Amino acid sequence: QDAVGQSVFNQKAMGAESPRGGKNNVLELLELYQDLTYPALPLKIENLSAAISGELRRTSLVAVVSDWLFPEAEGVIKSLGELRAHHDVLLFMADSSAAFRLPAVSAGWIAGKDIETGLTKIFSLKELQRIFEQSKSYQDHLLREAEKAGLEMLVLSPEKESLYAEILDFFVE
Repeated sequence: QDAVGQSVFNQKAMGAESPRGGKNNVLELLELYQDLTYPALPLKIENLSAAISGELRRTSLVAVVSDWLFPEAEGVIKSLGELRAHHDVLLFMADSSAAFRLPAVSAGWIAGKDIETGLTKIFSLKELQRIFEQSKSYQDHLLREAEKAGLEMLVLSPEKESLYAEILDFFVE
């Protein structure tokens, strides 16, 4: 049985479970994934590859799943490219651009709250209409950055039927 470990991180902290086998390990990994509040270590996102390398004792498959919609994403991708020397690295991008395709509103100003950071921002109607294009453009840019770093990145569609086909195609190629 293969050992499985996991590192879960946000912009402030990282929690890790070293690779082990067994059913209890899988349950602990799911718990860590759902709740990053237990012993989370402070994390400088720029040093992500060093933090991940510190958890890996032998050649491993490193799969990173994110929407990549954070300011340091380009640096993180470059940093993860450094792991390629000793590990297989796969990046997965949740295509969250559809979440920014918002219905038309008649109000001139809209308040929005970032669920991850808790920050609130006021958007003009014009800004609100551009968010979809900006998020899509940013994610496309990050796909190119991953390619430059020598990494493969699979965009995960929110539609279940196409998601399965995309994953299968990715691994068959």
